[in-house]
Amino acid sequence: MADAGYPDGLSANFHATSYYKEISVVMRENFKKIGVDLEIHFTDSTTRTAAEQSGDYSHFLALGYGANIIGPDDLFIGIFLPGGP
Repeated sequence: MADAGYPDGLSANFHATSYYKEISVVMRENFKKIGVDLEIHFTDSTTRTAAEQSGDYSHFLALGYGANIIGPDDLFIGIFLPGGP
């Protein structure tokens, strides 16, 4: 983390529905090992989706779905293109 410009570590928010409670605890412990302190927020799906679409990239999300898109370009555009699906 020091080489990345965060000698004292990094704090971030992690938004998840209660369905991901166990996964969230494991993720927090694993991220802590590399100097990232995750603050877990258990929210409903609507709140979590609003965080996902807010454009604020200071948090992590547990989304819980996979893609059925074969083409990597289509997947990239759908997730990262502003206004994408």
